[in-house]
Amino acid sequence: MRKIFLPVTAFLLGLAIVWYGLRMRDEDETTQDPLTDINGIGPVFEEALNAIGIRSFRQLGRQSPESLAQRLGASVNISADRIRSGQWIEQARARAGA
Repeated sequence: MRKIFLPVTAFLLGLAIVWYGLRMRDEDETTQDPLTDINGIGPVFEEALNAIGIRSFRQLGRQSPESLAQRLGASVNISADRIRSGQWIEQARARAGA
């Protein structure tokens, strides 16, 4: 019995992890939040964020100021310090309820 229990448990846990990951991905891909509700983000920055695949507060809240500034660098000129001082990430996390 024990020989069957561990592999079955591991398999079911793996399925749960995959299901949860797919559920979160689908939710993020379909959610469109008004990023301009965040202080410091206007229509130009919202468009640039959308262009790199960030459309929700949750997605923005998962970023670091450094990586976000680097990813946005091709379309708009913004520094990690400005993102940090504007508290974009913190505002996004608060709005996402994270």
